[in-house]
Amino acid sequence: MSKQLIVVTGATGFIASHIIAQLLQQGHQVRATVRSLAKVELVKGMLTQAGIHNLINCPSSKPISPQIPTGIR
Repeated sequence: MSKQLIVVTGATGFIASHIIAQLLQQGHQVRATVRSLAKVELVKGMLTQAGIHNLINCPSSKPISPQIPTGIR
């Protein structure tokens, strides 16, 4: 199977963090979402504990999409 870019939502969750680690160990590129940018460091720490140390292009504290305005349902 060719290596793919895979998007995982809810990266701070128990299952998602393990899936991300396995995908990275298999050589895939992974993009992950977190609900709060304050939790990016938590995800990085979980990956480091899982043996993933080559975290290239990890996000800064800037969102990649604008916030949804309040009042929209």
